[in-house]
Amino acid sequence: MKAELLAFWNRAGGLLQCPVCAQPGEIRAGSFVCFGGHCFDLAARGYLNFLPRRAGGPYDAALFQSRRAVYGRGFFAPVLERLAEIVRSAGRPELTLLDAGCGEGYFAGALAQASDLPSLTALALDIAPEAIRLAARTPGVYWLVADLSRMPLRAGIVDVLLNILTPANYTEFARVLAPGGLAVKIIPGPDHLREIRAAAGKAPYAAPPVKEIFAGRLALAGEEEMRYTLPATPEEAEHFLRMTPLTQDGRPSALAAPREVTVHLILLRGRKI
Repeated sequence: MKAELLAFWNRAGGLLQCPVCAQPGEIRAGSFVCFGGHCFDLAARGYLNFLPRRAGGPYDAALFQSRRAVYGRGFFAPVLERLAEIVRSAGRPELTLLDAGCGEGYFAGALAQASDLPSLTALALDIAPEAIRLAARTPGVYWLVADLSRMPLRAGIVDVLLNILTPANYTEFARVLAPGGLAVKIIPGPDHLREIRAAAGKAPYAAPPVKEIFAGRLALAGEEEMRYTLPATPEEAEHFLRMTPLTQDGRPSALAAPREVTVHLILLRGRKI
């Protein structure tokens, strides 16, 4: 294993804890070893796996590859810029950022590499090994295969927590957030990917009471809406059809590819109570 990768991970030892016994530990010989004796290996690709080898999420590598292609074409660049503004507004020269449920790592990777942001210690986790294998191609982030319900992180270390279009665990979020720490949750708006929903024969999106749950667990600090429609080439539309769970019960390639795609998102910001 490369010496620079080991040196990078050595700096993360104080941020981590064992998801089995909640003991702290250290990076030792290419593994995280907790003081309770549990050991988790650092993969050659540069991520730590805190789950049993048989564990994983419900989606395959092809979904995350298509998602990476869509993000790479700039469809979510306005969202990334808004997140960068939120990080800048934290007003701290250094901060620790966590992307909880990061998928293939677009947002955490881009924020970690942005030169105009505060000095970031960036961590990102997802339950899907296939997603983290793709994410780990981007350096500068501590990539973790882990479960949201037992995050392998010490309490009170996270200044900004992102939870983007993915389930939440507010008990764990409150545990890892620093006093006054900020959580940013992004949920679909009613028109999000409406062209994809139509192609897949799905009903319009009906939002569950996410905002109410969020506001019940965190002090609501702001809410905003982002909505825009962009043209999509046939290749881009194909990736959109492959990247979403909306089409996982059928054959995405058999669906009519839309010529444009609408992104409609609600950004919720909350402070640790």
